[in-house]
Amino acid sequence: SHSLMLGIVKIGFTIRNPDERAVELTHSVNIPGEFKVEYFKKVKNPYILEQRIFNILNDYKTGGEYFRVSAEQARAIINEQYEELKKITE
Repeated sequence: SHSLMLGIVKIGFTIRNPDERAVELTHSVNIPGEFKVEYFKKVKNPYILEQRIFNILNDYKTGGEYFRVSAEQARAIINEQYEELKKITE
């Protein structure tokens, strides 16, 4: 999330440290405030999981990887889709 984008979260995967990625995003947007990691989960198939989440949240997309949902809603969908993907891939 970003301190100036209330009610919007960025959802995406990185192969790097999530906190370092948040700092990188903060420096790249040229607006006051900073990005904060609300939640992260280490998974085997990050791209597949990300695409499943993006499909579910498509109606809430504000652009790129940004969605008008709360951090709690995003966390619930991430965990739900993670469990569904585990059933398929394991």
